[in-house]
Formats: sequence, C-alpha cells, structure tokens
Amino acid sequence: MRKWYKHNPTKNEVEISKLIMTTNQDFSPLEIFPCGNGSLYNEREISQFVWVCGAEARGESILELQLVAQVVMNRFFARRTYFGLNVRDIIFKCNCSGVFQFSSASAIDINHHWHEREDKSVWVKVAKIVLPYYLGSKVSSEPKMFYYHDRSIKKPSWADGLQVIYDLPKMIFYKENK
Repeated sequence: MRKWYKHNPTKNEVEISKLIMTTNQDFSPLEIFPCGNGSLYNEREISQFVWVCGAEARGESILELQLVAQVVMNRFFARRTYFGLNVRDIIFKCNCSGVFQFSSASAIDINHHWHEREDKSVWVKVAKIVLPYYLGSKVSSEPKMFYYHDRSIKKPSWADGLQVIYDLPKMIFYKENK
C-alpha cells in the first residue's frame, strides 16, 4: 500500500470510512464528515471526489467507475503541478484553453448536477465503490494511467503517443509509455 503524502488516517477517519462503506443510509453529497484539523481528508474533498467519479462514470460498469477513481488518485500521487497538487485542484483544474481536466467539472456539462437528479442510493453506491481508492485501502493497478475518454467521442489529440491500457464498452483508459 502506498504511503499517504501527509499522514496516515486518524482513528476518526477510519471510523468514517467504515461507516460509509458498510451503511445503507443515504448521504447528502456535501454532508459533513467530521475530520481533525490539518487532516488530509476533509468533508468537501471527500464529497468532491465521490461527485466527480459519479459524474464521469456512475452509469458505467463498476470497473469503469473504479478506473476513474484510480485516474484521479494517480494524478494526485504523481505530484505534477499541471494535474494539480491536491484532489480538489485535480478535479477543477483547467488547461491553458480553459477546458477542465474532467468535463463534468464545468457547470454547463450535463453531468455536473447529477447528484441533484439521482436518487441518493446512487450516491451511496458510487461512494462505496470509489472511496477505497481515496482512503488508500485500494491502490491503482496501473500507476501511470492518467487519462481516459468516453468512447462516444473521437480519439482526442492528447491520446496520441499514449498506450491503451483498458478498452472497455463505454470508456478507453490510457497510460504513459515512459
């Protein structure tokens, strides 16, 4: 298991993750998850991580949802400024043309407000699938997998020179060749 950048989870954070992973209770997208001061985890970032994974892949296979979570965390662990230096930055970072790394981060994207339209059980399902990657209990099987796109769009120019690592029914995932 990889070491976290700042610290290991506190007892409180471990209890929170166990509660989220085992409950059938509904969770509001921005419900407060109490964490200690200076914690790597905070309620907003946890919610944003679940939100972006759900926005990008909630209707896709479990594997595709897990791979989106891995891409976000791979970008975090890569510590590259052009991805962003924390999970929130990674989710909301724009390139030099003003385009978000994750299209659902744009307020005009159809999936931006998915959590307001879907039943809360969808939020809980997404959280149970992706939070192990955020909390470090699951790590990426492909640490250099930083990119993906929906199969419905033409292969983007940024994918040139990248290796297809997963070619799935709805999404294609790429890793760097280096």
